[in-house]
Amino acid sequence: MVFFMSKSKEKAIPIGNAIESINISKTYISGEVKVQALKKINFEVKNGERLVILGPSGSGKTTLLNLLGGITSPDGKKGSLNIFGKTIHSYNQKQLKDYRHERIGFIFQFFNLFPALNALDNVIIGIVLLKKN
Repeated sequence: MVFFMSKSKEKAIPIGNAIESINISKTYISGEVKVQALKKINFEVKNGERLVILGPSGSGKTTLLNLLGGITSPDGKKGSLNIFGKTIHSYNQKQLKDYRHERIGFIFQFFNLFPALNALDNVIIGIVLLKKN
């Protein structure tokens, strides 16, 4: 799960599209094997809207979340992925670090969780820790 947030008034979320994907593709290459995880994905999420990413195993859900989180970059220079009006795949390492710290949170499905806590409590503890920084 990935969620977007605004930590301070200086970094307020702009009105308009929170996410805009235009012809985004992602291909993984292992030796001679190519797997096209995403092919020319187009969608937009307006500020304040909620989005559910749903599909069978291997359909590209995790790949899309990794792109939104700035963990990986889309193929080539043909598409555009904008988060809050910024093209994050052009960010340098410091900008990506700041983006992840100030704008995005990850809740992992199988690891990096506190096993004694339920899903909601795992989210809450992350928010509490963020506020202490």
